[in-house]
Amino acid sequence: ITRACMLTGGRFGTSYERGIRILEDYRELYIPVAVIDPEDIGPREVRELYDMGYRGLKLIGVARAYDTADYMPTYGMAEKLGMPILF
Repeated sequence: ITRACMLTGGRFGTSYERGIRILEDYRELYIPVAVIDPEDIGPREVRELYDMGYRGLKLIGVARAYDTADYMPTYGMAEKLGMPILF
């Protein structure tokens, strides 16, 4: 294993800002992945997470089906930015 994903933010653990600060010294080891709830995080927030340094998203235990139409703009922004989504 040469690199691992580190999940931060959302309902789990530290804030997005704190997670990025923790990982700054370990960029060669960890890929920052933001845990999001698409009920609360939209395309603008995905862009902000990317600008902070996150390179992927993790969704778990969402309120509705993962393919809900309301979630598609969030997924679309992640795709535009090249951010994989882990379901």
